[in-house]
Order: sequence, then C-alpha cells, then structure tokens
Amino acid sequence: MKIAVRALGILLLLGALAAGAAQFQMWAVSGRIVLLPLGQAWYNIDPPSLNLVQAVIERHIWPPLWDPVLLTILRWPAWAVLGLPALILLIVPIGGRRHKIVNEEG
Repeated sequence: MKIAVRALGILLLLGALAAGAAQFQMWAVSGRIVLLPLGQAWYNIDPPSLNLVQAVIERHIWPPLWDPVLLTILRWPAWAVLGLPALILLIVPIGGRRHKIVNEEG
C-alpha cells in the first residue's frame, strides 16, 4: 500500500512538472504568462476520454458533480491540480510505525 501511494505521488508530481514545463514553453513563445488549465491539458492528450468521463458523470453518477464541481477544477492550472495531491502523498507518512508516548512521570 505504501509503495502504491508513493508511486501515485511520483506520477502526479511528474504530471505537474510536465504541465509546468508546457506552461513555461507557452510563456516563452507568447511572451506573456499563459495558464494551462487541467481541462485543456487533458483535452490535448486524449479528447475522447474527457468526453466519456463527462457523459458518464452526467448520466450515471450525478449531474451537479460535473458542473459546477469538476468543471471548476478542470479550469484550474494543471500544475497546481496535480502538484498539490502529489506533495500530500509524498510528504504525509502513510502506514508508518506508531510511536509509543512515554509518560515523563513514571
């Protein structure tokens, strides 16, 4: 479990770094700061999967989950959406040993 969580954290971190690099490249080409939304990055990689996820969520799960919840997240910068969970998964200890609290009085 610990290895799977760390691997997921590393994959998310690599995705965040790739999104940051793409955003940096867009800035270098255009000369102005351009944020790369997560939805645009996903659409650039695989448009049919984005459409499929939207259809499944709206038809079979719960329509308000797509709009406004997930649609709002898809408008945020990709590096931030991927980077924050990556850092949490890599920094927060998972399944570590529990430390025994020792009473100083006795």
